[in-house]
Amino acid sequence: MVRRNLKYTIILLILFSVIACSPEQNDKGFLIYYLHATVNTPRSETDCIMYKTDTLGNSYIALFDDTIYSSTGVRFDCSGEWVVYSDPFSYSVVLEKMDFSEKMNISAKEGSESPTISPYGDCIAFISRDEKNNMVLSVVFLKTEDTIFLSPEPDCYTQDEYPSFSPDGNKIVYSRVRTDEYRKIYTLDLRTEETTLLITAEGHATYPSYSPDGRYILYMAQVNGDDYQICRYNIGTDVVEILTNTGNNMYPSYSPDGKYIVFSSRRGNDEDLEIYIMKSDGTGLKRLTDNEYDDMYPVVYEKVSLPENNSPEIPYNPHPSDGEENVDRVIDFSWESSDPDGDRVYYDFYFGEDKENLSLVSKNMNINRNGVSGLSANTTYYWKIVARDIHGAESEGPVWKFKTGD
Repeated sequence: MVRRNLKYTIILLILFSVIACSPEQNDKGFLIYYLHATVNTPRSETDCIMYKTDTLGNSYIALFDDTIYSSTGVRFDCSGEWVVYSDPFSYSVVLEKMDFSEKMNISAKEGSESPTISPYGDCIAFISRDEKNNMVLSVVFLKTEDTIFLSPEPDCYTQDEYPSFSPDGNKIVYSRVRTDEYRKIYTLDLRTEETTLLITAEGHATYPSYSPDGRYILYMAQVNGDDYQICRYNIGTDVVEILTNTGNNMYPSYSPDGKYIVFSSRRGNDEDLEIYIMKSDGTGLKRLTDNEYDDMYPVVYEKVSLPENNSPEIPYNPHPSDGEENVDRVIDFSWESSDPDGDRVYYDFYFGEDKENLSLVSKNMNINRNGVSGLSANTTYYWKIVARDIHGAESEGPVWKFKTGD
């Protein structure tokens, strides 16, 4: 396990208000937020306070109008509007606007950790505890009310850690450890719910994240001993680069443009973790903090423009076909649709005898079929499909009709 100078699991995060890109930020590069272990906070003798630093190494306490407690770090969406964190008091994951105008609690079992938010702000991933005390990856789709829970390994204790979204929001990279094994890095495809083993290492490999262009996985791994080094995995070539070779280096994170990496490191005679920055190829190393006690979980906070999301295709190719007659009174309806961005698609099924007043029979289905039985003989029925992607973009299909037989 990663060593931390914390006596208590409750971490005090004092966050500050929404930050727009100002001239001060442009002069000093981007801002980095990190947890600083300190003493004599209102909560206990040893807690963590959220600090910010710029790329010149000017550090400040990041003050907010409100106080948020969390047992793990915080993450921001690319709009710069939302922050996500875990609440150790209610065991829930909290999604909150940076100006505190909106707040949503997502129920989770005791032990929820490491929440992260998708680039578009419409999907939350976190680690939660199951009935057998395994720590497994959970995913909540906010726009479609759907959830995914990964299954633990069948024959041993399982612990998932540190989920992070791909730039398009369609995949999650995370680490998993089985009893008596090293941590390995996996991906979960949200469109197919398939998991793939991506990275193994001679020691633990964990804390993964995608590069902004989606070409690399950044992570920390034990290389030649117990200390962690920052590594970069090329998804296209399977080549691993070790970007650091000195000290104990942890919690790497990309800048939004992908040109820099920020991380925590314990080097030389330092007893504490400090924040460092380097170029994405491992050159240009620079130390940003010099504090007593640990500085951990650095995250770059900057608004990023995302590609416009496209709506799914308008549903087509219905079964039964439009206008079909003498149809059986037990029907397996089907249709076709897809998403031009490759997003996961959900469907609402509307049905009834009144074309102008169809009833919603099934909502947020993740398959393109639905069965109906008990229909009346020689009766005309109407139905339609509304397709919705994980970001909430909708496409409403036409109203189709059919007539049952005797």
